[in-house]
Parts: sequence; C-alpha cells; structure tokens
Amino acid sequence: MTVLALLMNKRSYDRLSEKDRKVLDSLSGEALSLRFGKAWGSAIANARQKVAADPEQTITTLDDAAYDDMRDATRGVVDDWVASDSGGIDRQALVDELQQEVKQQQPDLH
Repeated sequence: MTVLALLMNKRSYDRLSEKDRKVLDSLSGEALSLRFGKAWGSAIANARQKVAADPEQTITTLDDAAYDDMRDATRGVVDDWVASDSGGIDRQALVDELQQEVKQQQPDLH
C-alpha cells in the first residue's frame, strides 16, 4: 500500500476565502484519496500486465515464510513510529486501521 498526501500550510489555508476553502475541502480528504487510489490501482494493474507479458521479466511471489521474515525485519520501523508521540495522533489506531483496510481491499495480502 502506498501513502499519498496533499499538504498545505495552515496559515495559507486560513488565508483562503471561505468559498475557496469549501472548494478545496470538497476536492480533498476522502474524495481525493479515492481518486488517488483508483489512479494508483490502475497504474499498478497496467504495470503488472506489462511485466507479465514480457518474456524477459520474471515475477517472483514471496511464500508465507519469506513474507513473514520481511515483515518481521521491518517491524521496528512501525514500532518506533507508533512509539513516537509527536503530532498528537493515536498512531497505533492509525496503523491498526490501515492494516484492516489492506485486509479488506486486498484479502490475498497479509
């Protein structure tokens, strides 16, 4: 899963007119996330098709043990991020929600 973000300085946002903030708000957030997700999903599908059709390319699928090893080797990155309390967000809840979303969207992924 890839995380995409559109960021704006709060002071710049606050300087926008109410009308412009409403337009920006209606085109960002969940609406933008859905558009990004569809575009990214389409790009990934196209790339997979091209690679699969190319006889000079080899697609390797990790078995469960290799996947678990990779996940375990990188777990510290997530654990360190969750342990940080900067930003004022519930990082563990965010990780849990993201993992649940991955399971729902891609049930064949771990």
